[in-house]
Amino acid sequence: MDEKHNGKNGGEERPLVPEDEKAQNTPAYGANNAEEGGEKRDCAQEQSGGAQEPRELKDDYGFSGGGAEPAKRKFVLWQKPVEQKNRRRYSRSFQIALSGISCAIAVAALMLGYYVYWILATAYIVAQVALMVPLSKQFYVMDVLAYIATVVLALLVGGLVGRWWEFIPFVMFFGLHPLANSLQLKYRVNRWVALAVKMVWFDAMLFVMYYALGSFMGLDSSTFWQTINDYVWIIILVAGSLFLWLYDYVMFKVQIWINMLVYRIKK
Repeated sequence: MDEKHNGKNGGEERPLVPEDEKAQNTPAYGANNAEEGGEKRDCAQEQSGGAQEPRELKDDYGFSGGGAEPAKRKFVLWQKPVEQKNRRRYSRSFQIALSGISCAIAVAALMLGYYVYWILATAYIVAQVALMVPLSKQFYVMDVLAYIATVVLALLVGGLVGRWWEFIPFVMFFGLHPLANSLQLKYRVNRWVALAVKMVWFDAMLFVMYYALGSFMGLDSSTFWQTINDYVWIIILVAGSLFLWLYDYVMFKVQIWINMLVYRIKK
């Protein structure tokens, strides 16, 4: 059988291509993919003995030059907040209502912890989470007002009973921690610098609370308190800083959850 045949339309003789040669010319062998990715050109340069031109590669982690050395990043302490052009504006009544709910929950939590002493630490955390509600809509002024109202109401009750020093952790740290985290994200503050500042802030609150308890509760004369007093600096600096590291991370996650919850309630 001849390997040539006459075309009926054009009258030209066209050779029959064997099936194995057809398979080699199909994209199944990766000819097109290699040509698109630049691999065919590189292979031709290797065969001809020519040097390949270096190509700069960058990934999501900032590595360049084929991943040989990491790209140098400039240290940035903070940056200007990103402008939100299509940000929705909420009414004043909605801002007041959201802040009022936040303040009411925070005061109720502190009062419950005040009268049920063994859940006082939990009350600090619940009150802090409550003050995250205005921050979910970036109501910074309303959050400050809710914090001030919570502190005033808590101190009024605490002053009447006489154990006002139990609100020192909330006044010094827990009530302002959500606002500090929100401003850190808004101004894109360097996270390591912010973490170091918050560690010093938290440790200072522990020192004040420690000496306040010793003075107002009359624990200075106890043998156990005097033993702890010899190592209190090391205990607070090490244990307090490690606790704050984990606690700060968890509170960032809680703020995200609060943002999603408030968004579902009021879009």
